[in-house]
Amino acid sequence: MVTKEEALKHLDELEKKVETVVKERGELKETLRVSANAMIDLAKVQKRLESEVAHLKKFEKFEAAFLSLKSIVGPVAEEIVEERLKNFPVGGGYAPGDPSPGTAELPSLIVNVDRPDLVAEDTTLRGALAILISEGFFDAKKSIGNARNKLKAMGLDDTEKTVEAELVRLCQWRFLERQFTDRFWYVATEGAKVRVTVR
Repeated sequence: MVTKEEALKHLDELEKKVETVVKERGELKETLRVSANAMIDLAKVQKRLESEVAHLKKFEKFEAAFLSLKSIVGPVAEEIVEERLKNFPVGGGYAPGDPSPGTAELPSLIVNVDRPDLVAEDTTLRGALAILISEGFFDAKKSIGNARNKLKAMGLDDTEKTVEAELVRLCQWRFLERQFTDRFWYVATEGAKVRVTVR
């Protein structure tokens, strides 16, 4: 007959075996998970390699066809291309009357641009702003408030909205450039002073 002490000892041994089995099961599960991920990665790599191999095979076929064609028409084709390049102007075709591509001197190109003249009186908002541009007021960036204060000193008291609209119009005509940081700023474009004539 088994004693109580022997039964307890046997039970302890069984519990230890169960713990070992559970631990080994967890390790085996993790190993299987890692293996499965590795197999998935290998499958992806294999698929990518197969795609690249198929791509390379296409190039091999093309290369073989190209070499075959070159051996047949190579010399003739080279002569044709060389002859065409001699008579082909850089940048495309040319019209009758254009200088020949073989001309030693490169031609100049004259473009006639029709620019309408804007006329404004010095008593108007536009005229006053034009004077400020010519005098260099807008050489450094100015806000609408700066411009209004200067205009008031010249005897013009237009609203902020009206002044802004005229400044924007001068920007559209490229006399001024509008910039934005914390607010809108206006500064004269390069050559703007030259384009303003005060009589």
